[in-house]
Amino acid sequence: MCRFHASVFIKPAYQHNANTSPASALCGTSALPQRLHPPSVHREHSWVAKAHWFTMDTATHAIVGLIVGECAPKDVKHRRKIGLGFGMLPDLTNIIFVHPYLGWVAERTIPFAVPRDFLTHPEVLEHWTYHSWLLTHSLLFWALVFLPWWRRSKGHKVAALAYAAHLVADLPSHSGIYGLEPLYPIRFVFSGWFDAWLWPPAPIIASIVVALLSYVAVRRLRQRMLWPSEREGLIVEAE
Repeated sequence: MCRFHASVFIKPAYQHNANTSPASALCGTSALPQRLHPPSVHREHSWVAKAHWFTMDTATHAIVGLIVGECAPKDVKHRRKIGLGFGMLPDLTNIIFVHPYLGWVAERTIPFAVPRDFLTHPEVLEHWTYHSWLLTHSLLFWALVFLPWWRRSKGHKVAALAYAAHLVADLPSHSGIYGLEPLYPIRFVFSGWFDAWLWPPAPIIASIVVALLSYVAVRRLRQRMLWPSEREGLIVEAE
């Protein structure tokens, strides 16, 4: 069955091949399902070829979550730990299920996949392990799991926002057949701008450094930018 494939703010994924028509790119003409068309050609539109500076890995996600926690009111207990933990949480299925399974398929000595294994084994896209990752990166999943707890406490709000920050950051950083399905289990592929998961160590390290510097800047700003509850506490202390 043909699946709807969206590419936003970049050329659609099928445009990397001048001989490929939109119809064949969207629905596929080969024996493989549309989602299984190898993405190696599409990498010409990724950072590997264009050298974008922005990257998104699990460590960067954690620091972004930490920033969310830092922005929360100071009366939220363990706000930084909550932000950091929930900022990484969507990738837990990737670490526990997807990479070990794909590493086994790729016959690696240590059954843990490396990025190029996704290029050589696109059939992983139809395996339940990959679908578990799609589920934890779904905005529908986020809404069903987090929104019912939104009013319970400020800590729940921090957790929900840190988790959502991860999903939003991943949208532009996964393209082509490895784009996110933000409405999963509704089969709609969002093709982003680049493929951060294919990047070499240098930009990953740069990403972590930029995220850490951003956290330091936000933490300094928080010394001057206070929530109303924090201002009230200062007034009480002054009295």
